[in-house]
Amino acid sequence: MKKIYFFFLLCLLSISHSIAQSYTSAGASISDHGSPLQIPILISALDSATLTTNYGLERVCMHINHTADRDLAIYLMSPNGTTVELSSGNGGLNDNYTATCFDMNATQLISAGTPPFTGDFIPEHSLGSFNDGQTGNGIWRFIITDYLIGDTGSLIDFTLTFGYSPAPPISVSIGPCDDYTPTACQCPDGDSSCWLLPDILTATSMLQDTFWQRESFNQLMVTNSCANVGFGPMELIGTGVWTCNDSIVGGPGLCPDGQFAKQRVKQRVFIKNAGVGFFDFIDTLVGNMQFHSDLGHNHLHIDDWAVNTIRIRGPQADIRTWPIIGTGTKVSFCIYDHLICGGTFANCQYGSDMHLYSSLPNNGLGNGFTSCGTSIQGLSVGYSDIYDWSLAGQEILFDSICNGNYFLVTEFDPYNRFLDGDRSNNISIVPITLKQQIPNCCKTKFRIDTLNYNENIYQFVDLTTPMPDHWYWNFGNGQTDTTPFPIINFNDATELHISLNTSNNSPCSDSTSKNILVHTDISDTCNGTFNLFFQEYSFWRSAFILLGDTSLIDSIVIMNLDSHGHIINQHGSSFSIEIISDSIAREIINDSIRVIVYYNNSCTYVIDAVYNILIENIVDPKSNYHISLAPNPAKNETFLSYELTQPTTISIQLYNASGQIVETLLNDYKQVKGNYQYKIGLPQKGFYLVRTKFNNMEHIEKIFSY
Repeated sequence: MKKIYFFFLLCLLSISHSIAQSYTSAGASISDHGSPLQIPILISALDSATLTTNYGLERVCMHINHTADRDLAIYLMSPNGTTVELSSGNGGLNDNYTATCFDMNATQLISAGTPPFTGDFIPEHSLGSFNDGQTGNGIWRFIITDYLIGDTGSLIDFTLTFGYSPAPPISVSIGPCDDYTPTACQCPDGDSSCWLLPDILTATSMLQDTFWQRESFNQLMVTNSCANVGFGPMELIGTGVWTCNDSIVGGPGLCPDGQFAKQRVKQRVFIKNAGVGFFDFIDTLVGNMQFHSDLGHNHLHIDDWAVNTIRIRGPQADIRTWPIIGTGTKVSFCIYDHLICGGTFANCQYGSDMHLYSSLPNNGLGNGFTSCGTSIQGLSVGYSDIYDWSLAGQEILFDSICNGNYFLVTEFDPYNRFLDGDRSNNISIVPITLKQQIPNCCKTKFRIDTLNYNENIYQFVDLTTPMPDHWYWNFGNGQTDTTPFPIINFNDATELHISLNTSNNSPCSDSTSKNILVHTDISDTCNGTFNLFFQEYSFWRSAFILLGDTSLIDSIVIMNLDSHGHIINQHGSSFSIEIISDSIAREIINDSIRVIVYYNNSCTYVIDAVYNILIENIVDPKSNYHISLAPNPAKNETFLSYELTQPTTISIQLYNASGQIVETLLNDYKQVKGNYQYKIGLPQKGFYLVRTKFNNMEHIEKIFSY
């Protein structure tokens, strides 16, 4: 009898051990494009206090009545704050989630299902994110956000089920290519060995859709979507080294200057080797992450991830050289798998190219970036990270600009810190019409770039805001033009009055003018011959330049010929280019100038001139050569291309990771204006530095060979 009773007790214990524990809560109405619905549910008396691979969350079921399922983003949050995206933007205009369950053992992705989604589906993110040893007892939250206006509905109820067959932890991918089966991962060129690089794009469609924007006076709130459509994850790992102003400190916290300490971050690139059952990898430092409490996010951001700008069209093809009218207040972001690549929100679309999760060869690789953690952040293949316009820091600020047409630009990795498989899709640009700024106004402005000093060739660059539709230039010598960026050759050295009239279809018109001095050769009785002209080097910063024989010059004095006739700057000998300080630049605009040249043989030469504004050249010096290095990363070889807008002395050298010179392509070689390209051989896999010297300016770019 005792044996029978003991056997019966063992059966009861076995049965009770295999029974799952389910918890159900009623729902509520979902606000139409309003605040997120958050329904708390108390979980208590779980069989195991911690959620692990042995016991944890198995499945989540729900019932939602709602028109146009695409409006909804659905999340589950655990007591410790871990948040998993269950479904976002799925279902199109069809209705309801009826008896919908999320289970990692299902055979169909929720993104591939159709409403009313009855049955079991794999969620957008893995439920295994919860089963990492965290506590299961406590307040969980079921969260639903309606992103689009016009459709309504309610959460009827939801159920959380815990048991002894939990979802696998987040380190286990749901696709055939995962951290443990590299042989199932594809290489970009079909090889059996390769570096699996991410490819981060900025979603053009989401940037263009006015639904994802909010405009008010002097600012525009925008939404970013950066998506990984490459062959490997963008994995960013904290090094554990924290700094305050380059001094190493013990950990996160406030620095003496009141700013939070920064942690150095490295990017990890996966390497697939033929016939090897595990990944190799290589790490490279890419910057920092920093705690951002001031934004109200209470998490860490990766620095220099992306930047938003409002611009007007410039004369160069490179969008990054176009004049900036307003800049976003934030370039750092928390990076994690926010939304799977799908067609509803077009969150992985660049131009006309729509990238879908199912079409990416290594989709899911890296799956599991679910939070803004200190140790790891990133983007898995086939996921995007979205920063909504409503979040603090998403504003682009301007200063009293006019309503009208501009360009909205977002750029991933503006400082080239990260390794990326394709640089061509890092920048998205869309036209935008601002309507909440100053009405019925336009402000005409232009600058003058010196293209060839010796031949008197200048480019006139329209800087009018908003962008006009019509231009009329008068160059004071009989020449006119009706394009925004005319290039003019002045045959005679003289002082000219330049005017620009612009108009748009608003309608609005405006005009401006400048007096410029086209350079002239000056010969004097003191036997010194040189060329003299003025230029504006940057805003409120000017220069006078002497070219030619200056060996006999002892010093130069520049005077402002106002009622006081005082000296505003004086320069000694041994010069070819002298920069006037900011305050002096303000004094000499709209004024009379006297330049006195003192020779070392006691002769003196005086030049008087009246300038409405000095001849300009406010182009960033680097834009004089428009350098690019592509492809980067590269296999075996890459190409360095640049454009010179003036004669320049060039040096080009390739260095390896140890700082040794691998090859010198050019060494102080003089080149004239034009376009140039050089092939650079990369003999081995690894990192290289390409050092290019243009006159006295250097450009160093890192390249990765795989």
